Amino acid sequence: MSTEAITLARWYNNGQPLTMDEISVGAVKTYWADGPISDSAPAGTAYAVGEKTKNKYVGISKDKKPLTTILEAAKVDGKSTGLVFTCEVPHATPADFSAHIDSRSNYDAIIKQQVYNNLDVVLGGGDKYAQTYRNELIAKGYDYVTTKQEMISSTSNKIWGMFAEVDLAYDIDRSKIDQKNQHLKK
Repeated sequence: MSTEAITLARWYNNGQPLTMDEISVGAVKTYWADGPISDSAPAGTAYAVGEKTKNKYVGISKDKKPLTTILEAAKVDGKSTGLVFTCEVPHATPADFSAHIDSRSNYDAIIKQQVYNNLDVVLGGGDKYAQTYRNELIAKGYDYVTTKQEMISSTSNKIWGMFAEVDLAYDIDRSKIDQKNQHLKK
């Protein structure tokens, strides 16, 4: 059965654990603070900070207090940190690990927080959103790259790679996009 069915059973059981929870291995409880079916923002926040939160919240508690993400904790511990994703950089899931806000849709505020989060590596889509901060990122020591070759050629310890205007194409579509681009170059 799916995790959604188990979550629904918990909610039907007044939010109480099920007997099967004692033997469950490798599963997560997918509900958010106020309901049985989670949006990606509070689900990702639960992974990033270890606490359930409200719908649409990113990196903050139910009462809107910023929570330390696993990446921020790693940074304090002297570790290098980074995000690799296929969506656009201020989308809910990467934002859950790198921003603190009560609206997953506030891309302007999210990208600004991400730029100042001091991540070492950021690779994915969303050049449309990060472009505003390109010069600032370069001034902060990042190589800002937009192609695979630029990324491979980088010798910087800090890299910000935006490989699509918004989100990256699905694997199944990438060969078709590459073929179309090759045709346009002829």
